[in-house]
Amino acid sequence: MKRYLRHILIFIAICSFSSCTFIKNYLTKKDKTIEFVEALMSNHFQKCVSMMPYELYPEINKDTMEIELSRYKLLLDSIFGNQTESNFLSLGTYNDQTISPPEKYEFCLVQLVNDTSYGHLKIKFTNNSDKVEKVELLFQKPMPDKSNFYLFSCFLLLVILFNIYTIRRVFKSNLYGKWKWVLLVVFLNYPALIFSVMRGPYISWTSFLSMFGSMTLFDIENIKVMMALPLGAILVLIKFELIKRIDLENQIIEESDTETCNE
Repeated sequence: MKRYLRHILIFIAICSFSSCTFIKNYLTKKDKTIEFVEALMSNHFQKCVSMMPYELYPEINKDTMEIELSRYKLLLDSIFGNQTESNFLSLGTYNDQTISPPEKYEFCLVQLVNDTSYGHLKIKFTNNSDKVEKVELLFQKPMPDKSNFYLFSCFLLLVILFNIYTIRRVFKSNLYGKWKWVLLVVFLNYPALIFSVMRGPYISWTSFLSMFGSMTLFDIENIKVMMALPLGAILVLIKFELIKRIDLENQIIEESDTETCNE
């Protein structure tokens, strides 16, 4: 027993260490990415160069790198304009198959947004370091229409209010095991109806949602609202209706028996 307990503790310690390492690396890369992009968009090219591995390219001096960055900034301005906002999106990894043996690199995605368009900027880091090796604009697209997204968001709000109304009725009722029915309302919501700005509405038969649904707002490429049929709330209301009918039938029987006794 002690041996198994020791193995479990070692496993938990390893998982905790790995999680801490991942979180630390994520936060470091995020801070470096935000700092670099803000310096680039503010025309602080000298600061950008200081965050790049210029020592790996002795044949290129810092002035040349600053000139190239200024040209790249002019390219971004010609695409998105001067009034551009940037948002950090995610940290990812990929294997570079062009070299042997393949090496694993990390990159961060940054979203550039103005009034009419948006795009993703890829910030590639050198292997096993926090230095920015490459900046690449992946795409630029016109801003999608979000009117249907707001409409579906209103539907999500109505579903949430319906579930809250049902839970309120449960607490005011005489049902046995009220928390069982509340959990049914909270977690039994199926199937999921999803509206994506890029894909439109569709049904997911493999997704169960809580009563609050979910919304993704940050990444324009993946903006969506997720709601589900409030199956748990519907079952609870059916339960209430059955109880009401049984009570009504019992009342009619009692009244009939009373009238029979009086006769």
